[in-house]
Amino acid sequence: MFPEKKPNQLIGPAAMLAYGLKKCPVCEFYAFHQIDLDSHMKTHWRTTNNGEGEWMPSSLDSKLAQVLRSVGVMIQNGYEYRLIHNGQTIYRKKAT
Repeated sequence: MFPEKKPNQLIGPAAMLAYGLKKCPVCEFYAFHQIDLDSHMKTHWRTTNNGEGEWMPSSLDSKLAQVLRSVGVMIQNGYEYRLIHNGQTIYRKKAT
């Protein structure tokens, strides 16, 4: 399945994507399955002090931040997303 690897030779991002791996939009993590990527993405979110939502710095997911600057509020995958703190923070909570 993977190309033969020589000792100390890394497989680059293009090869990883060509084999169907899914890349985290925030860091350099690659997953074989969407469920693994979804689970990994939870590690980037921090719980708010009141426990009602989660947040991450907008610099960690600039693509999502750009979309939110355009649309304001977005509901996706059961969450409501918005920018707070002058666009410095992405906030999400369960959509109602």
